[in-house]
Amino acid sequence: MRYLKKGKWILKYVAGKSVLDLGSVGQDNSKYTGNEWLHGDISKTAKELVGVDIDKEGVDALKKKGFDVVFSNVEEMNLNRKFEVIVAGDIIEHVSNAGLFLSRVEQHLEDDGVLVLCTPNPITVMQFFSLLFFGSLAVNDEHTCWLTKEVLSEVCSRYNLEITQVDYVYNFHPYRKLKWWPVLFVYGLLTTLRPEFCETHCYEIKKKLKN
Repeated sequence: MRYLKKGKWILKYVAGKSVLDLGSVGQDNSKYTGNEWLHGDISKTAKELVGVDIDKEGVDALKKKGFDVVFSNVEEMNLNRKFEVIVAGDIIEHVSNAGLFLSRVEQHLEDDGVLVLCTPNPITVMQFFSLLFFGSLAVNDEHTCWLTKEVLSEVCSRYNLEITQVDYVYNFHPYRKLKWWPVLFVYGLLTTLRPEFCETHCYEIKKKLKN
């Protein structure tokens, strides 16, 4: 299924659940009181919410606002408890070691819990046009990896995790200012025919059932 915003996809999992939100500070500290800040949105519907982030200043700011946030590296965290839902919105592509990250997730996830993970798709229509017209890919300088479904599935399998569902975020709105209407038309058409071309892939991931 396609979504316009990844927040809408994530929020359907967290209502009434104990939730661990990884990277809870976010990139824009000015959104702490806004409607577009994911951690704040989760707090409105989750039964219990704990955040983790490596941004010490941001963690301290959230604590002062009454949020339960832990200052820790998500590749090293040890909270000595498990959660029904773990949220990893656009964070795995920033970590130094995706395997260590997933091992920490597996440790903190209830046996019947779910990891909801969003990450940029490396194979998109807009990346094709970026390479075609500009000779380079549009890459975030802070990203350490790009994960296709197949690669992420293999990494998850090494940490007792498996992908159980894939959804897609159709990021049309950031490109409207570019005024490349023929390109945007092709983007819209191809992502309708093949949602796999969408900019963001959203994965529902669970622990493997033991035989």
